[in-house]
Amino acid sequence: MELAVVQVRVLPDGRLDTRNAAAYLGLSEKTLAMMRCAGTGPRFLKLGRIFYFRQDLDDWINRPGRFTSTSQAQQASAQPLTLTKTDPVPLKIMDPARGQLCLKTFGRTAERKFAPAPLDKR
Repeated sequence: MELAVVQVRVLPDGRLDTRNAAAYLGLSEKTLAMMRCAGTGPRFLKLGRIFYFRQDLDDWINRPGRFTSTSQAQQASAQPLTLTKTDPVPLKIMDPARGQLCLKTFGRTAERKFAPAPLDKR
């Protein structure tokens, strides 16, 4: 087995853009974007573009959750997640007037449209 050398560009303040963060983690950019949307990826910063700090990437990789079997991973995923004060907590809020589910995180709102629920006519 041959190891591949991956070059990653880190800005002087420790930031990496999405492409370099994905290469650093060994993930695709799309996977990292999907994890960012789901709130399961590493912490990030949005300054016009998305940036990740190297320390946050290292912390995310080294977080508790390494397993020796898939059954251990299933048991851990069934347990409730413990959040700390610094973790972002997404809030799902349904706006019945517009029939949209709003996902609020970091004070920003990302709207995802869903069909309005039918009214119960009794």
